[in-house]
Amino acid sequence: MIAIIDADSILYRACHNVKTLDQATVKYLDIAKEYITETWADRAVCYVKGEGNWRYDVFKYYKAQRSHNKALFLRQYGMNVDMIPVLIDWLVEHKFVIRANGMEADDLVRRRAVKCVDRGQNFTIVSADKDLDCIAGKHIRPYKSTLNEYTITQEEADYNYYKQIMIGDETDYIKSPRLLGPKTADKLLNSTPRGQWKSMIEREYKERCGKEWLHALMFTGSLIHIQRYKDDFFVWDKNKGNFWECGFKEAPACYGYKIDELEAKARQNEMS
Repeated sequence: MIAIIDADSILYRACHNVKTLDQATVKYLDIAKEYITETWADRAVCYVKGEGNWRYDVFKYYKAQRSHNKALFLRQYGMNVDMIPVLIDWLVEHKFVIRANGMEADDLVRRRAVKCVDRGQNFTIVSADKDLDCIAGKHIRPYKSTLNEYTITQEEADYNYYKQIMIGDETDYIKSPRLLGPKTADKLLNSTPRGQWKSMIEREYKERCGKEWLHALMFTGSLIHIQRYKDDFFVWDKNKGNFWECGFKEAPACYGYKIDELEAKARQNEMS
């Protein structure tokens, strides 16, 4: 059994109420050991955020809505945010984690899970991120002082994936067609046979986005999509290819992003 750990959330726990790197490393290793023990894993691989992210080539304001004073907010609750990059460097140097450069840790987690399936290896995904529920298999989600264990079937994984394509992700500022929220998405998916989910989603995008439906679908889908292998980008129509091969750039006009506000938030994020 291999534990595939999205270790970004561990970093924040490890850097809470600490003053030195030694304190942070001890906390990190204790938490990681707990996760490995709970999964009954023989070994583990941990992924953390790195430099760059291909999603910014789709939308340069991806995650720009995140508060510029997030660091200040975290400090108020005892988070030593300045220790996080120092801890990452130490963990990388000592080969406790792998840095996800050019992508997100989620991408490497899913790619490793796919490899395990191909090789017939048992695995458990450990992550606080619900986005990884698009992966079929055993999961453990840390929540406060507990570890919630559950299993995702392939149908559930597909359901979660297509639902995200329909509703986007408000946290990361990934918009979706107007009036297409979680409740509506659940209703549509549950009332549509599984084999017709794609055609139903396409219909909803066409009805809600008009002539820009494909641009909107490729935009939201590309940002939502978590890679299964290298250079695995979101494709809806094989004859048209990925976002860039379709000739699209940035967000569709129908999503109504306010670029001036996004520019201001991006500058604030850089300064925080």
